[in-house]
Amino acid sequence: PSIALFQLPGGQSARVRGLDFRSPQVFQVLTTHVIDSVVAFESCTFAGALTIQEVMLARDSSVSVRGCDLIVHTTAVDNPALRAEQSRIVAVDCSFRGSDLTPDGSAGAGDGIRATNSHLHLVRCLVRGGDTPTVFCFDPPGDGVGTDRGDRTWIAVSTLVGGTRACGPGGAALVNTSASPARLARTTLQPGVGTTPGPIAVGPTVADDLIGLAAPSQALTRGVAYRVDDRTD
Repeated sequence: PSIALFQLPGGQSARVRGLDFRSPQVFQVLTTHVIDSVVAFESCTFAGALTIQEVMLARDSSVSVRGCDLIVHTTAVDNPALRAEQSRIVAVDCSFRGSDLTPDGSAGAGDGIRATNSHLHLVRCLVRGGDTPTVFCFDPPGDGVGTDRGDRTWIAVSTLVGGTRACGPGGAALVNTSASPARLARTTLQPGVGTTPGPIAVGPTVADDLIGLAAPSQALTRGVAYRVDDRTD
């Protein structure tokens, strides 16, 4: 596997715009790791085929993504598009797609986002779990978003979709394994299709009055004044 590694010196940050992070060939895997760093990605694509890992891992980092697509194609194990560990994630106008399971795979399909002890803020995003194919569908499909910190999960004006499964229940749109509710505003939760629909949400959620910040078409510039317009969706 090849890794695009962002591990910056203390006090520094990086901005990456308009790049495609793709596996160059089927069995040469490319994954992006952000470790103990502050990185902003804008208008980027992260995609991989037969990957053995997620397409992006954020660990002990602050990562923002805007206008980006993160897609894991079919894999033999359950790989999320984004795996966040002890990190702060802010995503605006992005899509996330977990891995579908190969016929010879195991453990199930991947979640769109899997967050562990992390802050997760989504605005105007589409997050979808991976599917389990008919030929080998006894393992579960992926969920849209999985988190163990509902108190750090804020999702506004987004759509979360569970993965599909031909011989069992579909995936959940949202799985929150903590006792604290995840906060949702104007967000659609779609259970995955299966012999029975998947759950809309597992774990507590609460409707909250969240404000999502959508940046202008041009990048924000330090020191420049901007007007903030209040708009309902």
